[in-house]
Amino acid sequence: MSEPILLCRTADSLYWAGRYLERAEGLARLVAEHTALLVDLPTSVPLTWEPLLAIPGAGNGFEERYSRPDEASIMQFLLANAETPTSLRWIVASARENLRTVRQVAPRTAWRLLNELATFVEEQAAVGWRRGRRQALLDRVLADCQQIAGVVAGGMRRDHAYEFFSLGTQLERADMITRVLDVRAAGLVSAAAEAERGGDRASVQLYADLQWLGVLRSVLAQHAFRRSTSEPMAADGVVRFLLLDDRYPRSVAFCLDQVAEGLARLPRSRVPADACLEVRLLLGTVASTDTWSAPVIHDVADELQLAIGRVDGALRSTYFEPGRISDLAVAGRSA
Repeated sequence: MSEPILLCRTADSLYWAGRYLERAEGLARLVAEHTALLVDLPTSVPLTWEPLLAIPGAGNGFEERYSRPDEASIMQFLLANAETPTSLRWIVASARENLRTVRQVAPRTAWRLLNELATFVEEQAAVGWRRGRRQALLDRVLADCQQIAGVVAGGMRRDHAYEFFSLGTQLERADMITRVLDVRAAGLVSAAAEAERGGDRASVQLYADLQWLGVLRSVLAQHAFRRSTSEPMAADGVVRFLLLDDRYPRSVAFCLDQVAEGLARLPRSRVPADACLEVRLLLGTVASTDTWSAPVIHDVADELQLAIGRVDGALRSTYFEPGRISDLAVAGRSA
C-alpha cells in the first residue's frame, strides 16, 4: 500500500507536537519530584529551586521579570508564564497548536485530550503554580500526556506521519536526560566532592541515596534502575544507566536506537541518519568512562546535547523545508 502525501508543514507540526508533549511531561515530572525532594530533605542539605531553571534552559529572561530566585518566582516563571518558551503553559499551548494543524492525520481522541489539557492549564495559570495547587496541576499534565502518548501509540497507523511524531518524542527524551544529568547529577557529585574536601562527607552522604532517587524519579527511571542492578544508587551506576542502558526506554542509547530505526523507514534519510550515528558513536566512547566526576558529566552532557541538536538540524534541512515531503511521498510509492 502506498504512502499518502505528507506535506512538509504537516511533518514539521507532527515532529513538534511529539517534542512538546514529551517536554511538557518531562517538565511536569521535574517540578513535581524537585518539590517533593525539597520537602523531604532538611534545610542543612544544599538544594535550592534554581536548578529547575537550569535543566530546561529557562534562565534567560528570569532576572528581567523577578528580583530573586525563590520558590514563588521560579514556579510562576516555569509553570504559568505565557511568554516564556520553556514554561509549561507555553509548551502545552504550542503542543496543542501543532496538533491542531494536523488533526486529519492524528487520532481524534489525542486531539480532544490535548485540547482539554491546554484549556485546563490556561485556567490554572493564576493559581496552579502555588504549593497547595501545584500537585493537582502537575498530576493532570502527567496523566494526560501519558494518555495521549498511549492513544497515539495504540491508534495511529505506522506511516510517515507516525514516524515524525515518534522522532520528536525520542529526541526530546534523549535531550531531557542529558539536561538532568548536566544539572542534577553533576551537582550531586560536585557537592559530595566539596563536602569531602571540607571534612563533612557524612552529612552529605546521609541523604545521597534520597537525592539520587530523586534524579531517577525525575525521569521515571527508579523502578527500571532497581530491576537492572543490585548496586546502591551512586553516580557511576545512575549516570551509566541513564546514558547507556539500551533496554530502558528513556535512556539516551535507547532513544537514539529508536530514532535510527525510524529514520531507516523514511526515504532520503542519509543525512539525519549519519547525524544520529555520530551521537551513537559518541555514546560508545562514553561507555569506557571509569569515574564520573562533575566535570566529566558536564562535558559528556554538553557534547551529547550539541550532537542531538545536529540530528534535529539534519531533520529540518532534509524534511521540513518546502517541497521535501511531497518528494518523500513519491519515493514511498515507488519503493
